Amino acid sequence: MIDMPTGIAPEAAPPAPYEVSTPSNPPDVLSAFLKPCRVECRYARWWRLTAPWGLEFTKAGPGFVAVLDGACLLRLEGSAGETALRANDFALLTRPAGLVLCDRPSSRLSTGDHLLEGTGVLPREAVHLGGGGVATRVVWGNLNVADEYTRQAFALLPGLVMAAGDGPDGGGLATLTRVLLDELPNRQPGGEVLADRALHALLVYALRAKPLRLPNAESLVPALNVPGMGMALAAIHSRPEHEWSVRELARLAGLSRSKFAVRFVEVFGTPPFDYLRDVRMRLACRLLHETDLGIKEISSRAGYATEASFSRAFSQWCGCAPGAYRRRKEKSLHDRDPASR
Repeated sequence: MIDMPTGIAPEAAPPAPYEVSTPSNPPDVLSAFLKPCRVECRYARWWRLTAPWGLEFTKAGPGFVAVLDGACLLRLEGSAGETALRANDFALLTRPAGLVLCDRPSSRLSTGDHLLEGTGVLPREAVHLGGGGVATRVVWGNLNVADEYTRQAFALLPGLVMAAGDGPDGGGLATLTRVLLDELPNRQPGGEVLADRALHALLVYALRAKPLRLPNAESLVPALNVPGMGMALAAIHSRPEHEWSVRELARLAGLSRSKFAVRFVEVFGTPPFDYLRDVRMRLACRLLHETDLGIKEISSRAGYATEASFSRAFSQWCGCAPGAYRRRKEKSLHDRDPASR
């Protein structure tokens, strides 16, 4: 990995994102990010599953899983383990992936791909599966991502995000899920609008349940309106440690190298390498502030081959060495905590 020149003097370095806003007036990045999104639920399927049971889907999503009663385990392709889902939980799958739903890890898995088919209108709880034990009612909702902005926005999100039914938004989740499911099949006047609004509210609950690391809101929306730019952004933000080249990012965006570089500067006001450096440095600031990881490990996660090259780049960007930045943050926390005095 190369030690890229920063081209920014220490005094002109941008502040870390955790120093930009005050708690009384934080920027609402999530609202700016979601407002242009256009997502609709094309159809939903109700399943009543009795223990023991297990379903394996070779390709599910984008879509959502809502647990109406009972509990189950969800395992997404590529994930380390299962995610426990309970009554009123709402789990959003942002992209197509292999998926397993089961009552316990040892349960035998059956192929479930045919259960996701969207042909015909099925009544609620049309599918009954399992061994006759404890019942769990699950809803699968198939999502249609209809425009380029939303497709690129979803690429910036983790593969699975969820909001807990017993969390601070639990009451809202239960109500909104009920509204969405009631309006989908009935075709009542205004039902399409109600279902649409309920779905988007559920997306907000799921995405704000865990803080997202999104690019700056002012540049994010224009960027996602440029075809392919969101894919390059998703690559940078999901793998900042990779030694990205402009050619590689341009290929992800579906643009020529020169056109990508020009459009990137038009949207962000900075070349791709400078943007990548800023993402890496902000990640380093967060790790220095929020973890006890050593400088060598942080260097690797920020995309630098050696601790020396990272420290040099960090000092140029931030105006102080990584260790000094960490000590300053620790002192600031100590000074704000009355119990430490």
